[in-house]
Amino acid sequence: MPPMPRRRWVSWGLVVCGALALQAWALWGERWGVAANPPSGPNWPVGEIAEGITAEQTFVMSVPGLRSFTFTPRPVGPTVVGDVIFDVLDVTPEGDRPLFRIIKKATSVVKDGRPYTLEFSPIDLPVPRTFKVRIALPEATFGEGFFIDGVEHDRYAAGILVVNAQQVWGDLVFQTDAPTAYLAGRIDAISGTYRALLPAAPFVVVFVVALNAVLLWVAWVAVAELRGRADTAAPATTGALLRTAAAVRGWVGANRAVVGALVVLVVVVSVGLARQRDVMLVDLAARFPQAEKRTSMGSLHEGFALFDFPTVGVVEPCILALPSSRITWPVEIGPTGAMLSVRVGLRRDVWTLDGDGVVFRVGVATARGYEELRRESLDPAHDERDRRYALWRFDLTRFAGERLNVVFNTEPGLSANAVNDAALWCAPRLLAR
Repeated sequence: MPPMPRRRWVSWGLVVCGALALQAWALWGERWGVAANPPSGPNWPVGEIAEGITAEQTFVMSVPGLRSFTFTPRPVGPTVVGDVIFDVLDVTPEGDRPLFRIIKKATSVVKDGRPYTLEFSPIDLPVPRTFKVRIALPEATFGEGFFIDGVEHDRYAAGILVVNAQQVWGDLVFQTDAPTAYLAGRIDAISGTYRALLPAAPFVVVFVVALNAVLLWVAWVAVAELRGRADTAAPATTGALLRTAAAVRGWVGANRAVVGALVVLVVVVSVGLARQRDVMLVDLAARFPQAEKRTSMGSLHEGFALFDFPTVGVVEPCILALPSSRITWPVEIGPTGAMLSVRVGLRRDVWTLDGDGVVFRVGVATARGYEELRRESLDPAHDERDRRYALWRFDLTRFAGERLNVVFNTEPGLSANAVNDAALWCAPRLLAR
């Protein structure tokens, strides 16, 4: 087998070194980057900011150097008056610590619904850290203020929106900017959903090692292909299409194990999709922001959370509902009926911790009254059989053509102790019959 030309070794060496340099820059290099992006979902105007009405938004920064906050104010009437007061605060266990107070003319902030960026000196504090931005327009009367777009989802980590001293289920649509954006910080933000199962630091290490393993494998395949091309390629007189086909056959032959694993994966996924016969009519998790929520906790955000969570081999949208809690969805059952489906259980990280379990109750409320469909206590700390995510399904065909309320309740166990009662309602939905 003839040796690969030196220039090809040099070319592939430069590719590998460039990729490693790019990783080093992404991990440690200083660069501009958006540290928090606007959440997706339907936007809605937050109540008018005027007179004594203020808006407050908290958020967590995973990278240092917060230096701006961008949002979109929309005028209520033909003009806005007065000064907009911005307060940037550091949220600590001891209370909110003021960092900046910036006052701007309303006419320079509110311009036909265009985004406005509030800039300030970079905040060099240890991260991750929770900040709060408060927006007020005290000199304007109603009709002379402005709206701010919000999103009907709780998307930001530790994000709490308060308008007129009332907590709102949702977040402002905003962006933050920091002069340094580390890859580790971005991965930390992404892995926040799986914090109990996927600590950020080990995840970064595994990610970087896996990325470099893939890089080395690609380089090895390319080098092997180049070294063996003289023996495996078609004659020079053969067309380009046939030469390409010969190269592909050679690569497949040299990587039978990889190709076989990919084929098995595709078959398994295809069979799984073919067996998935459920037709979803209503995704109750997607409607959670609009559902009526009650909790015995101090606030909605203390009692509830909506996030994706791995249950039985798949990641599903789950609602954390600390007892005592109640979630009510108004729904309409079609003429052919529907099936109510939900998976219940306690979060895995509390299965072995002290606690008395949770009582899960599912019911429906119609014009004729309330009907409980199922009540069950799960206590994984004392009963290993409860260390699972049970699938509950209820036939609602008898309610065909009716409007009703689907009600989920959680209550503490026998000793009325809510400690470690991380109750989950996962993949709640109405399915076609």
